[in-house]
Amino acid sequence: MYAIVLSALWSALSWLFRAILVKFVMFTALYLFCTQAISYVSSKIPVLSSGDGGLGSVLSSLSSGTWYFLDAFQFSQGVGIILAAYLSRFFIRRIPFFG
Repeated sequence: MYAIVLSALWSALSWLFRAILVKFVMFTALYLFCTQAISYVSSKIPVLSSGDGGLGSVLSSLSSGTWYFLDAFQFSQGVGIILAAYLSRFFIRRIPFFG
């Protein structure tokens, strides 16, 4: 009887380590990497100044109505969310047994 209980205990522990703990560690590492990568990428986006002729000059040419709707729809927050989703999808597809 002792061997059956011990076998069941080892089976449950091995399932716990194989199925739950490994996935928890992997997804936590993926989450932390994505959040750090998004903050790094967003820090590298050029500053919105109108003198450089890049993104700042394009955004400065938008009308006040366009700015109103961009602010109303939380465009600045949405860009970060979409960038994080694309980055997560990219990394998940590179994991051999997930993608």
